[in-house]
Amino acid sequence: IIHLTVTDDNNLSTSASFKVRVNPAGENQVPVSNAGEDVSVTDLYDEGGTYVMLDAVSSFDSDGVLVDYRWTERGILLSSKAREVKRFTVGEHIVTLEVTDNEGKKATDSMIITVRPKGNYALRFNSDSNNEYAVIKNIQVPEENLTIEMWIKQEGTTSDTDALINMGEDGQRLTIKSSDGGASWGIDNYTQSRITLDSWHHVAYVVEEKKLKEIYIDGVAQTIVGTKNIRMPGPIFQIAAFFQDDDDGSDINFNGVIDELRIWSDVRTSSQINSNKDKELTGSEADLVGYWNFNEGSGIKLLDSAGGKDGDLKNMEAEDWVEGAPVQ
Repeated sequence: IIHLTVTDDNNLSTSASFKVRVNPAGENQVPVSNAGEDVSVTDLYDEGGTYVMLDAVSSFDSDGVLVDYRWTERGILLSSKAREVKRFTVGEHIVTLEVTDNEGKKATDSMIITVRPKGNYALRFNSDSNNEYAVIKNIQVPEENLTIEMWIKQEGTTSDTDALINMGEDGQRLTIKSSDGGASWGIDNYTQSRITLDSWHHVAYVVEEKKLKEIYIDGVAQTIVGTKNIRMPGPIFQIAAFFQDDDDGSDINFNGVIDELRIWSDVRTSSQINSNKDKELTGSEADLVGYWNFNEGSGIKLLDSAGGKDGDLKNMEAEDWVEGAPVQ
């Protein structure tokens, strides 16, 4: 029992008491080892491997401190630090983290690091939900002349209209009309040739002086039903989503695979479209405003090889990176 008495300069005082109980030492608790979530990355530069951060920041000891960290693969020591970047070759790696506390107790946890080879990849949207999409912001969209092209493979539909790209408000969407048409810009301009399910198709939308000039499917100009009057796109493209920032999902979001998205600042001709649609670009081509080839193969970013406007993936999973369109 601890007593405290205080006295002021007038010799007035007061007292208080409190109890302190020191319990005997209990059993040391086992620490918690947390190696982190599984990681999937791509060898983008075809160097046989890439670098991954090993991070034990979520490991802890509830009644002491962690004094030792050991990262191993098949018993071989990779690192003895809590955080360190290490290189992993192409393939699958099972990495184990062992932590030790100040009383000598240990705990382990494992993670799988998958390094995918450089290759031709694409993204599958909304196969297991309705809220998987990608957002690209601050695109320098041309004001009068424009060509947008991409490869698509539609795998299902629950609506007459399935959104490929939301580019703003009503009338600023590229869609697939499943019941009475094919590729469309908004709801007033569409082709009568339909897009068959589960097959790759190349689509291109060509705009001249703010009017829809042509829609190409697999390199062939289509008859367009509509006035060809359109609203020019805004600076934000939301891929595979009908509404902007659609985290709740919608059954009119595109269900399928998208690859090789390109934005040009010129009126592309039939010859230009057909000579380039089956091959990858470098990103330095004249009049190319934006180019997303989807070849990351992992992660949550879509890299823009032309304009530097990288996109962010929303609600996507590692399994959504799939084999890409038939381009060389």
